[in-house]
Amino acid sequence: MATHCATRESDMDICICASYSGPYQSSPAFILQAIYEDLQHNHHAKEYFGLEGVSDLVFISTAKVPILKFKMNGVEVDMSVSFDIISPPKSVLAARLINAYCQLDERFTILVIFLKSWMKSELSNTDFMRDFPNSYSLILMLIHVLQWHGIMPNLHETHPHLFDFEWKEESMYPLEWTDVIAHQQRSTNTLSVAQLLHIFSTQYSNNIIINCCKLDMGSGMLETRGERDNAPIFIQDVFDTRNPARSVRGNEMVQALQCVSKLFSNPKNLLFQRIWRVTRMKTYLLPR
Repeated sequence: MATHCATRESDMDICICASYSGPYQSSPAFILQAIYEDLQHNHHAKEYFGLEGVSDLVFISTAKVPILKFKMNGVEVDMSVSFDIISPPKSVLAARLINAYCQLDERFTILVIFLKSWMKSELSNTDFMRDFPNSYSLILMLIHVLQWHGIMPNLHETHPHLFDFEWKEESMYPLEWTDVIAHQQRSTNTLSVAQLLHIFSTQYSNNIIINCCKLDMGSGMLETRGERDNAPIFIQDVFDTRNPARSVRGNEMVQALQCVSKLFSNPKNLLFQRIWRVTRMKTYLLPR
């Protein structure tokens, strides 16, 4: 299921939906181990994954979710295994949600690609996930703020069947075109991408919202945090119930967005290039 908002640096997630017979279920690690060995030693198996085959093959068996990592024609791939043959993996449903919002509004797609590219610091992937939300969390934050301001609908409420575990139908465009046309006729459709980016930066540079609230994706509301909801950014997601932004350790994103808000309050030429410098040169860390 494509999300339609990938960048050149995006990876591909492959989930093998396996079944078993008999009283005992094989472990995901056992299946991935077999695939790993086959890709290592079977030349024909590698060719299934592209003209250039497979490179940089790594099997991480000790992770909580065992994963096989490799590159296919230069594209990074993460492969996992699921034995849940009745319902699709939650990652598929999450991708369907993102896909639907991309179909609904092209401004959403542009914003996702810009924010994903912009917030990538020059540090390693580990440092990036510590300082800023991962791509999925960032997309959820964008969806939530656009819902909060009435710019986008809450598809969990308006189209719950799309995210039902029993719903099997797949399509490149999950929404009916009548829904898309109706959205395009809303008054908020006249807002530019820059205006929506300003709304995003203003919302999440607010320390009260970040520190005291959690983003409830099911209701589209800002909820008061509980005593145990002490992560720097807390998202109550329908699919990833353990907080998709749990890897974030600091408040660098808030500081970066505060710099962006200031740029919008006094716009100058080359606005987007100036925004880009915020994370590339870490201007939010300079003495004020």
